[in-house]
Amino acid sequence: MPNSIALIILILLIVAAVFVALQSGIGTKKKTERSRIYSDLESLRQKASTSSSANNRDLIIRLDALLAKTLQFKYSNSLSCGENLKKAKPLFTKNIYNELWKYHKLRNQVVHEGLEISSAEIESAYKTFHKVIYKLLG
Repeated sequence: MPNSIALIILILLIVAAVFVALQSGIGTKKKTERSRIYSDLESLRQKASTSSSANNRDLIIRLDALLAKTLQFKYSNSLSCGENLKKAKPLFTKNIYNELWKYHKLRNQVVHEGLEISSAEIESAYKTFHKVIYKLLG
């Protein structure tokens, strides 16, 4: 009887150790992904200072993709940016939420209709995406 209790305790300790090891690995992966998103956002900020039509088109596409990646990270899913934006509505004020949709639709127009974007619009988009991404990851 005492041997069976000791065996049960040993098994429980092993299960607990495995659980702790898995949790620490997940936490490290999340920190790495969060750091990567911040780094990508910073590199886009540097590119935003370069004003050209092709650069502006590329930036809005990349900003939208980074938002999609951030939302997928936040919700641990692989849904589209639009689907995750719908889920995220309660997280933002009405103005910020509407701006996100405006820039998401703008990205779609750039990709599907060849729309050109001004430097002022890219600056405004970057500020909005920056604020939102930091809020989502914070």
